[in-house]
This record gives sequence, structure tokens and C-alpha cells, in this order.
Amino acid sequence: MPNLTILPLSSVLLATATTTTNGTSAALTLPSASSYRFIVQVNTVSGTSPTLQVIMATSFDNGTTYNEFLSFTNITTTGSGRQMQFRPYLGVGDAVTQSFSSTLLGVADIAAGDIVVNGPIDPRFIKLRWVHSGTSPSFAWQFQVCAVPQDLSD
Repeated sequence: MPNLTILPLSSVLLATATTTTNGTSAALTLPSASSYRFIVQVNTVSGTSPTLQVIMATSFDNGTTYNEFLSFTNITTTGSGRQMQFRPYLGVGDAVTQSFSSTLLGVADIAAGDIVVNGPIDPRFIKLRWVHSGTSPSFAWQFQVCAVPQDLSD
């Protein structure tokens, strides 16, 4: 019988910071979970035609190479945000949303837009990448995760 008393775990993976150039986070660790909700919250935006794209990547070789698995639609305005649900394990009837080939440290970025590839990740090795465009873009933003723990009671 499933354990329905398991509560989601919420945490801030990247605290509110102001970024003006492209960047990559240090390696982050997610709690093990059956599903995740990733949330980008933008407090302020400035610049001419500024855009912010946030990309997530995971590593299967202990942090040597990172492969992208999720990308949020470009964010352009103050007080906006994006949320995306991700399931690390496919189940019956689930389907991959889209496949692509790109690495975090490579030259190609995931196309702008909500893209997620449901499937295994290594929650010990997660990195965020952010890509700015526009003239003198500046974004004050943070990144959160809400994880539903795996129910191993069955």
C-alpha cells in the first residue's frame, strides 16, 4: 500500500542572485525523488530586449561530462517565472517529450522553449546553466526544487 503521508521536500538550489553574463553553477545535489517540480523565479529584469534561458544538466560519469535534460522557455520580464515537472523514471504510458544531443560544456545549447527529457538522472551531479541575450541584460533570479520522495513502502 502506498505511503500517502510523504510530504514534498522543497529547497532553493540557487539563491537569489543578479547575473549579467552567461554562467554555470557548481555541481548541485537533488534529493532522490519519484518526481520534481523545478521553479525559476525572476525578481527584476533590466537591459534592452533581455532574455534569460535556464538549462539543467546531469552527469553519468561522476561529474566529468554533463548532458542537458531540461530547458525553460526564455524569461524576459520582471516578476515572472517558469515551472516544469520532471520524472526521472519512465512508467507505463509515459513518453519522452523530446530527444536532443548536447552537453553542458559544449558549444550547442538546447533550443529556447520548454524542453524536458524524462528519464534517469544522477541527482548527485546536477548543474544549472544560464544564457543571457540582449543588450546589457541583468536578471535577479533564483532556482527552487520541490521533490516528491520515492515511496518504497510497496
